[in-house]
Amino acid sequence: MAVVTHDIAPDGDICIVLQKPNTQSVVPIVNLRQYGTEPPQYYQDVSSVDVPVWHSPALKDKKAAEYRFLVSSHHLTDVSPMFRSMLKGPWKESAAPDAATSSDSSDQTPAAPAIREISATDWNIHALITVLNIIHGRHNEIPRQVSIKFIVEVAVIVNYYECAESVTLAAELWRAGVNVPETYGKKSIMLLFVSWVFSWTKMFSSMAHLALGSWDYEHKGVSVGRVLDALNSFPSPEWKDPKEKGQVHSRDCNVKTLMQPAFYKIREDFKKIKLADFQAKKV
Repeated sequence: MAVVTHDIAPDGDICIVLQKPNTQSVVPIVNLRQYGTEPPQYYQDVSSVDVPVWHSPALKDKKAAEYRFLVSSHHLTDVSPMFRSMLKGPWKESAAPDAATSSDSSDQTPAAPAIREISATDWNIHALITVLNIIHGRHNEIPRQVSIKFIVEVAVIVNYYECAESVTLAAELWRAGVNVPETYGKKSIMLLFVSWVFSWTKMFSSMAHLALGSWDYEHKGVSVGRVLDALNSFPSPEWKDPKEKGQVHSRDCNVKTLMQPAFYKIREDFKKIKLADFQAKKV
């Protein structure tokens, strides 16, 4: 099994071990309604979300089944409650490694302490190294222009390790290059999650409002009544249970017409949505 090692902190005391890299899907599958067709027909949203492509120079042309990053526990625990719990709480990562058996010889050079390991799986390798570089203040290693997909991959890691505050400046830099969609689709779903993670109030409200109208579309992922579920289940919006696919309104359902005034009221109320109303869901 090929293994790639990289030092984020040359004098680090923790090794983050990433296995099964690049196996997590963060791009939703969305089928949009083609208007003027009866019965309704749908087409897949094929909008590009992975341009520009960015790969870390340190890992360029290096493909492996396992990546090992030497990092500093001080930097990790300073910005992340999750890392703090792992290294100081009742987790296996917090257990001190067994010390090397010392020799009876008085002039024996003390053995270097063993490096503790933190296991991770699935993350995009270039997103992970970017987050670690940011946490360790290696700003020259941070990309300036990235795709929406890359921002989501970073946001997934940031959300898991609860370190959004430390990545905010980089995220704001990337945000400036994002073309915010004005219609519902996979971009709006992805940016809904990103804006939630980084507390971008205005964008969150806009993307949530677009999601509210999603009952007019056929998709695997987020429906009108499951915005919060989408946030909790992201980044796997393509439901693993096929039965979930059918849990959307019928497009020729007369009940929808009868309830149109109620839908209008919901739209108006949803315009007043505040990001703070959803913050508790992140705990």
